Amino acid sequence: QAAMVKFNTDRTRSLFLVTNQGTQKELLRQTGSIVSARFDPTRKFLYCLLTDLNIQGDLYREDPYLAVIDLKTGKKFPLVSLPDQRDVQFSLAPDGLAVLFDQVTQTAVTDSHQTPVRDSSGKPIAASRLWLLPLDPIAPAANPRPESLPLAGLKPRWLP
Repeated sequence: QAAMVKFNTDRTRSLFLVTNQGTQKELLRQTGSIVSARFDPTRKFLYCLLTDLNIQGDLYREDPYLAVIDLKTGKKFPLVSLPDQRDVQFSLAPDGLAVLFDQVTQTAVTDSHQTPVRDSSGKPIAASRLWLLPLDPIAPAANPRPESLPLAGLKPRWLP
């Protein structure tokens, strides 16, 4: 199986589940972005980092959130909203029992002698936190609560 993104002519994006037998199933269609997706170890669920597109006059904003898609039913369940997070990264544990994600705070550069760490848009990062989202492997949409870890970090990854 593979998860693939299709850019539609109506400015939406679709996420498809494609099998090695050539079967294609559209899992979702949305106006926001499909940033990344990871299968759980059982291949029953697909964890996604998605964004909702909000346009209010001249203001254009994408609000990211983590969601899970039940591959059997095709239903999407939002897990946690990540407001004001432009450059979020997430990592699914190899056993499928938790998700790590980061939270970045941007800043203006005040000291010209220091070269700050920058996000993907080039803005300086003031601080970052890591979060752990425990998951129920049987019912991952069962309203999990993220826990702040006492670690700073960017682009978290689980080690095998």
